Amino acid sequence: MTNQGRKYWPAESTNNSVTATILRATLNAFGDQLSVPAAAMNRKKILVVDDSPTAIMWQRMILEDEAYDVLTAGDGAEGVRVARESRPDLVLLDVVMPRMNGFDACRAMRADDVTRDVPILMVTTRSEMDQVMRGFESGCNEYITKPVDRTELLTKVRSYLDHSEWHS
Repeated sequence: MTNQGRKYWPAESTNNSVTATILRATLNAFGDQLSVPAAAMNRKKILVVDDSPTAIMWQRMILEDEAYDVLTAGDGAEGVRVARESRPDLVLLDVVMPRMNGFDACRAMRADDVTRDVPILMVTTRSEMDQVMRGFESGCNEYITKPVDRTELLTKVRSYLDHSEWHS
């Protein structure tokens, strides 16, 4: 990066906490020489857990278009691990997956002090009432059926991220 009288900021990183740390250190070092948009420092991180690459791609497109940082995992066990390590602001969780289904992954996240309070939205093809009840019994905050409607997904995501104090 060169600064020839222009204001600039570092490119985004896939690791939001590292980016935020770098941005803060740079701001402390260079002060008013830099201009960093506030939104870049406070982007919300969403973990999408699904074994379908197509479902992940669709949800990623919707979320990144709205300036959310998106992490992904391909099954429930990986989702629990990534959630614990990355501490997302919200999790979108499929139900039918290999190794660990979404109900068990949701219970595991609720049992962990690190992920206990993270909003979990189940996003699944399973629309039967007994499956919806199992989702809520496992600890999810919302239950969305596929195919995912962009407006419904964003409305529910925003509800939990923009007003997280309402859901505490």
